[in-house]
Amino acid sequence: IGIIKNANAFIGLDSGLTHISAILGVKTIAIYSGTTRVGNWEPINLNNNVRVIRKEVPCNYNGDGCFKSFCEDNICMKLIKPEDVLNILEANHE
Repeated sequence: IGIIKNANAFIGLDSGLTHISAILGVKTIAIYSGTTRVGNWEPINLNNNVRVIRKEVPCNYNGDGCFKSFCEDNICMKLIKPEDVLNILEANHE
């Protein structure tokens, strides 16, 4: 947690450390799959420091997620590219 607190930015998955980063006020990029409901489990965005990356895919039923614990295709994560993360990082530094 001390390392995260002193970081300029944090990039993480849907995990406890991502939520901690957001609460600490660190610029946080959270990479989310389509398994959870949009707006339900994202980190708390107290001071506009959090950006969530999530791709809309056909199996994300009306934004409610697919709720699968295992996915053979995993398209919602495959569609997230390094450029998506870099674009957000660059936009936050302008």
